[in-house]
Amino acid sequence: MTLRTSTIAVAVLASVLIVGYVVLDRLVWQDGLPEGLIQANGRIEGDHVTVSSKFPGRIVDLAAREGAEVVKGAALIRLEDVQTKAKVDQASRLVESLMSQVEAAHTALAVLNLEVPLSIEAADAKVASARALIRKANAVEYEARRAMLLLGGALFGFGMWRFRRQFQ
Repeated sequence: MTLRTSTIAVAVLASVLIVGYVVLDRLVWQDGLPEGLIQANGRIEGDHVTVSSKFPGRIVDLAAREGAEVVKGAALIRLEDVQTKAKVDQASRLVESLMSQVEAAHTALAVLNLEVPLSIEAADAKVASARALIRKANAVEYEARRAMLLLGGALFGFGMWRFRRQFQ
């Protein structure tokens, strides 16, 4: 045999021996489970259950006593809910307050929707009145200059004629 063949034979033999030892150790020589554990078949019945609440509070009513049978979903205790009711009442008042603010904003918007067109109409009327006053003032100015030209031309002669000519 060659060196390579004998090395492979030794490796295979060592592997078979190791696997055999592990199988014998686990199945035959060892007693099974570690100390403190037992293996048995049967049914487990719970007799101790911890119940907790998501909310803090004092117990007001205890519906089930120790040892009593209960069904899934049944109320076992009733907690004092003063704090929870106070929080709900506070939230309800806050909602009412905010709803009042919304109503007030709607009312203010309705008033503004009525006032804005009236304000625009009033401003348009003031603009028209101001334009009429400007036209009237221009007419008065024109008449005054014309009267001045007529009087001035008669009194001052040629110098006023040049002045008059400028405004015609």
